[in-house]
Amino acid sequence: MVQHTITHTAEKSKRKRLQVDRRVYETLRDVAEHLNGVSSKGIVFYEIFLLLESDRDNYDDLDDYEDLVNERLSEVTSDSFVNQVEEMKKQSDECRSEVNEVFRDAWRSKDSAESSDLNIHIPKSFDEKLIGYGFNRDVERTIKEYGRYPFIDRSDRIDCKRDLYKYVVEDDYKPKHRIAKDIIDGDSEIYDVGLCYEILQKHADHWYQADSLTFPDIEEKQDSENALGQKDKMKKIEATYNAYKNSSIGEKENLIKVICKTWDCSVRTAKNWIDEMSILYDVNFSGDDEKLDLQKTIDNRGLETAIYLLADDKHKDEISEEKVRKIISENTDVGNSELVDVLFEYEGELWDMISKSDGDYINVVKYDLE
Repeated sequence: MVQHTITHTAEKSKRKRLQVDRRVYETLRDVAEHLNGVSSKGIVFYEIFLLLESDRDNYDDLDDYEDLVNERLSEVTSDSFVNQVEEMKKQSDECRSEVNEVFRDAWRSKDSAESSDLNIHIPKSFDEKLIGYGFNRDVERTIKEYGRYPFIDRSDRIDCKRDLYKYVVEDDYKPKHRIAKDIIDGDSEIYDVGLCYEILQKHADHWYQADSLTFPDIEEKQDSENALGQKDKMKKIEATYNAYKNSSIGEKENLIKVICKTWDCSVRTAKNWIDEMSILYDVNFSGDDEKLDLQKTIDNRGLETAIYLLADDKHKDEISEEKVRKIISENTDVGNSELVDVLFEYEGELWDMISKSDGDYINVVKYDLE
């Protein structure tokens, strides 16, 4: 049941005297008692109302934070996925779960014709901003809906969304939230997760990481619902590299042609991707002596990234921090003080990661800096 609230105990409250369905009264009472008396019936209703009432303005900081989480999750999935998570219900009233245990006991044991007097204290600002005519009906409707809702409070719903976000953007992430797990598995005895699962699969299919990937595979995927979009540049480069490993392409010009055909992109884009592959995956072509364009990298991706790429480009066992300083000073317009500040900011950590880590870790660092 409701476990978290950010309302302040010192905030002024307003007393509401209502006559409601007895089952509604007992549900509020039992939920409050389930919390060992730390919250009143008014606070329980307050949190349940804010959890379920979507057609309203933001009321507190938790609403603002959930908006931020929604924005991040929709960026990597879709608005429809976020909406579906919020609208998800239990499959039936027969489903047993922690969320509706108290609800079920109160709701099924009483005649719906019975009524009870309900006295609750709610935050005064909450009453002024969100409560209007027909408050009795709002209370009854909200409590009835809560019995079939999967989340126990707003914090619980936010935790689920954060878990889903990490699952999409982080490789091999294992969700911890009970509902996030069910959505990802696409199977639940309690929650109606089917549509959420279908939408999520369109955005969480990491097919571009497959070691056996081929260029025809990429073309097939790009014609499907799991196609990579304009924001997925690094994923496209990773897919291209994996397909290149499984091909017999030897000449750079041939690879450019294949990339253009596979991704329907320009020659310039294909060349840029190959340059990225050369840096990220140490791909070299015979007679290819192109060097890292430091100034361009600094302008587009920042000085820190340029240092990482320079170390990888020059092979970290052959380069020292002093050489990095010299090369950047002689080939870019970066001032010495700026270079010193970047290296000093990490108190040596930046250089240590370049000089001591293996190549795989360098690649991970560079992805983080994109």
